[in-house]
Amino acid sequence: MPTRNVYSTESGKYLATISFYPDNDESMNKAIREERLNPENVDVRPVEVETLSGHASEDTAFVVDDYPYGFRLRTQIRYWIETKKGHGQRFVSQTLNPKTGKWNKPKAGTYSVLIVMTRNPENGHIHTAGLQSGGWSKEEDIQAFETKHAAAIGDYERAAIKYIRASNKANDMIKIEIHAARPGEVSQTREEQAAIYNAALRVGYSQIENGE
Repeated sequence: MPTRNVYSTESGKYLATISFYPDNDESMNKAIREERLNPENVDVRPVEVETLSGHASEDTAFVVDDYPYGFRLRTQIRYWIETKKGHGQRFVSQTLNPKTGKWNKPKAGTYSVLIVMTRNPENGHIHTAGLQSGGWSKEEDIQAFETKHAAAIGDYERAAIKYIRASNKANDMIKIEIHAARPGEVSQTREEQAAIYNAALRVGYSQIENGE
């Protein structure tokens, strides 16, 4: 669901950040009312996030102070993007136990091909943005990502974007057919399917190298 910042139409002051179903005014107005605001007196705008970069481990994590811990306590929380060969990237967070002064066990998300961390400057909340392979992220999405998050694009990110583009091309070359078994028909093994996909992926890389 899209995220938007809400501002007062009278003072221009930031009031809240909401999420709602796209192209659905009823959903948007409901989200506004849940913040105890009047939809007629607010201005809803896209969130202009800040792209964070260089936060790749516990040692280089982005630290946020005054984070709620339980019902009454406040503490620190730190965030980073973990990159693991053969798996991709995932978003990790970790809170500091204010009672012991020690960091709690990290909480990690699922791996994706490519993600970056972003910050909403109005409320300081940390989020992620990313791209997916296999045709899920279209070329216009990739180009917008490259422009918006240029500050966070390094060697890994460039290679991941190239892979995503190659996988999109491979996806266009492959036809997947699912049907009931037919007498005498031999189904492809997973190894054979992987070989077909990898061959298409190599063609995709070649097309990118040739500017196609």
